[in-house]
This record gives sequence, C-alpha cells and structure tokens, in this order.
Amino acid sequence: MFAYKKVKFAITQALGQKKWSHSQAIPSEPVLASRYKVSVGTIRRAINELVAENILVREQGRGT
Repeated sequence: MFAYKKVKFAITQALGQKKWSHSQAIPSEPVLASRYKVSVGTIRRAINELVAENILVREQGRGT
C-alpha cells in the first residue's frame, strides 16, 4: 500500500474516533508529516484526496 493511502486511512480513523472536533482544524501538514514519519508531499496528497471526497474542507487562512 502506498504511504499516502496509509496516512489517508489514519486521518480518516482519527476523524472517526473524534480526535478532532467537527469545526476544529486538523494539525498542519508539517506536524502530520512528523507524526506519521512521511514527507509533507505525502501528507498533502492524502489530504487532497480527503478534500476531493468531501471528508475534509480547506478554508484559506484557517486551515483544513
């Protein structure tokens, strides 16, 4: 399995376990990259897919 798919799954699991509230921004890409021990590009790809699937929402100036 690709690293970004593992990260995507982990973020989806964290959302399901309510680690972040509905209106709360998730941690920044560098923080997530450090947490999951992958590059920021890998995090960005996973987040972009979650945004495309309407699981996450990006708001300019406020985060994801």
